[in-house]
Amino acid sequence: MSHLTGFKHTGELEVFHNMLLKYAPKRQHYLGMRARLQLAALDHNRNVYREQATTKKDPRWTAAFSKRKKDWIARKVFQAKQYGFRQDLMKLVLKRAASGRWVCGQHVLRDAETEVPPNIPPVELGSKDALVESRISRYANRDV
Repeated sequence: MSHLTGFKHTGELEVFHNMLLKYAPKRQHYLGMRARLQLAALDHNRNVYREQATTKKDPRWTAAFSKRKKDWIARKVFQAKQYGFRQDLMKLVLKRAASGRWVCGQHVLRDAETEVPPNIPPVELGSKDALVESRISRYANRDV
């Protein structure tokens, strides 16, 4: 146990967090947030242990600059991600919808899960140009 406590590699966790941002951006809240997080976990788990891609016979590599080593390093190029699990999920969703057990549009979440958290703005973002114009006109008449 003493050997395990000194080393904390977080690379895979950082990769998973980047995957979460693909499905559920930080600054947006959706009623289907739980489903988005679960979809991100499925995507990550299905593609996390991909093999190194190859040409006809040789493994593929790419060059990247390492800020830590301050020099170029070789990085593996991995096989393309597989998204077949999405089609499998859609088939299950359609099968469940056809069963008649769930009606399209039926509310299946508890009320507590539909509340918007306090860190999400309660007002939609308007035009960025209007915001900039408002700020500029606010400071236009000031003596600096």
